[in-house]
Amino acid sequence: MKTVNPMFQVTWKVDRRLLCFFGVPVDLQNELPAQPSSHDAAVMLIWGSWRRKEICIYFRHLKGSGLVITVREIYDEFAETYAENRGHFDMTEVLDSFYQRLKMKKGRLLDLGCGAGEPFARFFIERGWTVIGVDFSERMLELASKYVPKMQTIQADMREVEFEPSQFEAITAIYSLFHVPRDDHAALFHKCYQWLRPKGKALFTYATKEYTGSIEFDGCKEFMGRKLYYSHKSPDKLYADLETTGFNIESTDLRNIGNETFLWVMLGKPV
Repeated sequence: MKTVNPMFQVTWKVDRRLLCFFGVPVDLQNELPAQPSSHDAAVMLIWGSWRRKEICIYFRHLKGSGLVITVREIYDEFAETYAENRGHFDMTEVLDSFYQRLKMKKGRLLDLGCGAGEPFARFFIERGWTVIGVDFSERMLELASKYVPKMQTIQADMREVEFEPSQFEAITAIYSLFHVPRDDHAALFHKCYQWLRPKGKALFTYATKEYTGSIEFDGCKEFMGRKLYYSHKSPDKLYADLETTGFNIESTDLRNIGNETFLWVMLGKPV
């Protein structure tokens, strides 16, 4: 603990998604102390100097003053914008292609970062599949209960959710994985591999230089009027992580949907 005053104590907690949202420059972020092992702290104290200006951002504990703005609250706010713009991204071709390559009429789909459940969860549920959607935004899941009421939902960080092995025929992470710090991607791929049944398939979108402007990126970009955190490795490092995990990389396609270009990656789990 670092005592700020007799009435208020804070714990160091570094979350780049929050740092970006509040405009803390990347060079200052890199000077911050290491992140503690605890994921419970919702408090951050940042002291730094940038362009000779002292930067001090206080995030008080959620159970304390109630002034803390958490990552979940950022995405809850974004949910309203999403609801207004959800029809701008036509993924019909991607959906049809993925569904056909599964070569089964019914199964279980895990949708990581499901948001409001459209279009992937809705598409599979309409075809008789059982869909479990994971998202840490309460507001997004409220929208999902409206748009796709048959989807089973779990409010959680996709990095922390747990399932028994071989539970799903398909796993998707559409427009969500690149909001997770890239250092956590390999561990998440390993989990997905364990959760998939043999011959199961996974599909996810990955950010590349076509979107962020950099071979590797860890920072914020504007999206629908909001500052959103993006993090990705180079495609070569991504593919190496996937192959090390055991996946067969079945396709990698740069697709422009809604005037945004992302890498769409389809994976298969061997028998």
